[in-house]
Amino acid sequence: EDLCIRLTAINRSKDSKRLHILPHLWLRNTWSWKKKEKPGHIELGEGCLTANYADLGKRYLYFEGPMTALFTENETNFQKLFSKPNATPFVKDAFHESIVKGNKAALSSERRGTKSALHTAVEIPPQGQVALRLRFCDAVQKKPFSDVETIFSQRKKEADQFYEEIAPKNLPEERRAIQRQAFAG
Repeated sequence: EDLCIRLTAINRSKDSKRLHILPHLWLRNTWSWKKKEKPGHIELGEGCLTANYADLGKRYLYFEGPMTALFTENETNFQKLFSKPNATPFVKDAFHESIVKGNKAALSSERRGTKSALHTAVEIPPQGQVALRLRFCDAVQKKPFSDVETIFSQRKKEADQFYEEIAPKNLPEERRAIQRQAFAG
């Protein structure tokens, strides 16, 4: 019920590059095929997105830094795919429509929906990197990132120990790295 997330974007180019990063949070669309009401919604809270689930309660996606919250509905774009009318003007490809095509009207102006994204555009220097931290949890956090690096460090130690125990003792370091990536995927 408490996930610490680090997204790292690495620029391997010799040129500076601009990158749009959009971590998503959405409610699984079961209402359209079960013919039920939507199970809740997502809205912008204090430094977080708040997902209000009818059956699970609230969940919080905390974020650091300047990010813009975008909202739409987690609904298929039937107009684009099947030339049939959409159930709502706000469909799941709204973020692409808004950022790539410049169609801001694709986003919900109500600042809530069943699908959301946190948008940031970063300039990554040549051979540089940018890291973003998020935290998804079931409780309100006064300082959501105060213990994140400690948690990351502890989880890395646990993962190192786990992979050390399962790797054959005579396996060269390069192959251990390959094995670890294979198991992680």
